[in-house]
Amino acid sequence: MKKSFLLAWLHIRRKWGSALIAVIAIALSAFCGNLLYKLNLISQSRLQKLDLSYEAVVGAKAGGIEILMNSLGGEGPLPDYVPWKLFQSLKVRQPVHFEDGVNADPQFIETITPIVFFAQTISEKKNRILATDSSFWSHSPKPWHFKEGQAPQLEGEIAVGSQFAIDHNLRLGDTLKSESWLPENVKTKIEINLRVSGILAPTELFWDSIGITDLSTAQKIFAQQPRLAESWGPDVLHYFLIQLKPHGWQSLQTLINQRTVTQAIRVEDETQKLKSLLGTSEEIGWGFEFLILLLAGLSVGVTLAFRFRSLESQVAILRALGTSRFEVRAWLLFEGLLIGGFSILLSALFEALLFPILWSHLHESLPAFGLQQFVLSESALVWLMTAFMTLGMSGIAIIWLERKPILNSLREI
Repeated sequence: MKKSFLLAWLHIRRKWGSALIAVIAIALSAFCGNLLYKLNLISQSRLQKLDLSYEAVVGAKAGGIEILMNSLGGEGPLPDYVPWKLFQSLKVRQPVHFEDGVNADPQFIETITPIVFFAQTISEKKNRILATDSSFWSHSPKPWHFKEGQAPQLEGEIAVGSQFAIDHNLRLGDTLKSESWLPENVKTKIEINLRVSGILAPTELFWDSIGITDLSTAQKIFAQQPRLAESWGPDVLHYFLIQLKPHGWQSLQTLINQRTVTQAIRVEDETQKLKSLLGTSEEIGWGFEFLILLLAGLSVGVTLAFRFRSLESQVAILRALGTSRFEVRAWLLFEGLLIGGFSILLSALFEALLFPILWSHLHESLPAFGLQQFVLSESALVWLMTAFMTLGMSGIAIIWLERKPILNSLREI
């Protein structure tokens, strides 16, 4: 085995040009394969991080999946505002009167929770900060547990998710520096200092990367921007998270979608649409990844074939001098293994250098929780496929070489 390994190493050093081409080709293919693989992981994590304990969401008119991902997944740009007065009417179950004389009585609502995004952290990681009221903390399907402290009780207090606390090295009682997050037409940035009143236990949902304050904190910021929303002034929200009474969805949909400037979505329906889209994109992603690796395999196969073709006479001489068939096979397999190993190392270098740059450019469109998860160890699956591919191509080359009789090779010398 030692002799076979030495022969493989010496042949790589002697034919370093073709070996380098093969290594770079495989490394680039593995890098692209891992890029697709990790984007697939992000797509799946988007669904896993959604808080599906709410039945419906009301927000500004937009695509259903967009409302779902922004309200319960923390993705996308700052959404449009909806009027505070509509929330108040729905919360107190007050009949809503319309200009055409129609009255709607929202008795079909079980619970309703307001949320509004109003600030971001002042750091490289722009974690969102939202404001809500006490109904958020009493939401029964998903009871909240605090690792330390409690929910914010006073203006200027904030409870942070477990990952949020890690990202910004926060402890109970610390002051978090943040800035207002308002529409683009509001040019003024307001610095906001918030005291950490509690740190949530991990939920495995997007709440882990969110800071949560009381509505009074956001309303104080909005009061400084009277033209925040042209029609409603500073009295605005982004979403209402709703639990319905049995058979209440149709009534909510009729009231909100047909009679107001807002839009209601049913969480279950939009989640099914998202699953369908993600399932299709995952299949396409794996298909492209397979094609990339197959193309790399064929390229490597051609390169190794030309490399090994030049070995016909050398193999014939070694066999004539007593080198066993097993030692020759081991030599060629070791060579394929060395080329594959160098390719994996180069691919790991590409990932370590390029992936952080790529994620930094994509952080606005990809969820923060997805970006924190990627380490080199997660590339092991593609690297294993790469190693098998190079060994497989070496095996094909061995079969091709052994089909030619030794005597014929010796006569051609």
